[in-house]
Amino acid sequence: STRAPCLSLGLVLVTASALLFGIVAAFIKAIDVPTLVLQLVRSLIEWLLGIIAALVYRKKQQPTSNLVLLLFGPAELRGWLVLRAFLYWVFIAGWWFALASMPMGDATTIVYVGPVFTATFAFLFLGETVDWSFYPIVALDAVGLLLITQPSFAFGGPANDESYFLGALSALVSAVVAGLLPV
Repeated sequence: STRAPCLSLGLVLVTASALLFGIVAAFIKAIDVPTLVLQLVRSLIEWLLGIIAALVYRKKQQPTSNLVLLLFGPAELRGWLVLRAFLYWVFIAGWWFALASMPMGDATTIVYVGPVFTATFAFLFLGETVDWSFYPIVALDAVGLLLITQPSFAFGGPANDESYFLGALSALVSAVVAGLLPV
């Protein structure tokens, strides 16, 4: 069956993507470079790879295709593409700032509540139905976030430093934006 090799390739690509995501997170945490500089470098590399891919596609598959269309999409969708690019930029900026400001495990845990926001936005904007089990999941996520961040108002004791608080807030903003991206 042709489905089996495609499924295997898909699993390999998803695994490689998760591994790369972790490696990048560790790299961001390990180096001492401002988040916006890192984003600029990442964006330049991404643009370079996108241009190379468009040129290769154009040369091998569609020699008559419009390069502007390949790089920027159809004119009627460009506004949406710019909005998506901006939201993705906010996600990465918040995520990487959180990694630099707090322990990697805490930042990752906070960002990974994004699917709760995806379900919420799908309900609000697309009219998707939300099963009853969604509400206990939201409550468990909220309790988990409190246990991870241990804010002084809930646990007493000394407050986390300002850097940790800004990192946690940044990670939460990233989670909200990550929830909005698929919708």
